[in-house]
Amino acid sequence: MINPLNNVFNKLKVNSVKSTYHFEMPDNAKIIIVTPFVDPFGDGITLSMIEKEGAFTVSDDGYTLWNLRTRIINGDNEAKYNRLLAAIGNHNQVNLTSHIGLSKSGGEDEIPQLINTVTQTIIEINTMAYWLNSQ
Repeated sequence: MINPLNNVFNKLKVNSVKSTYHFEMPDNAKIIIVTPFVDPFGDGITLSMIEKEGAFTVSDDGYTLWNLRTRIINGDNEAKYNRLLAAIGNHNQVNLTSHIGLSKSGGEDEIPQLINTVTQTIIEINTMAYWLNSQ
């Protein structure tokens, strides 16, 4: 049986996105997407993509939420940041869960947009959180 992730990996490597993004496939279950962007803390933004039953899911594997909770969010401001996270996630139609983090799923033809949307959502959340924290 042909692994759909292998086909996607090969397409991404020759796609125009390749000039700015780096793709790795450490095993047959996941593609690692290294973006050209960094968060306000200087950490690179890296995503992963999995395939299940024809649906492709791009995720940050929970890193953004973990990063904010260890650096910014505490008991005093948690409600404010939870509203911010929910508002940005809803606006961008990105799922936000504690176990998978920020994620968006779609078909193979939507993969470039999935990568873009999740990346943009991470940038928006980090920028707003960093800005609110500096006030």
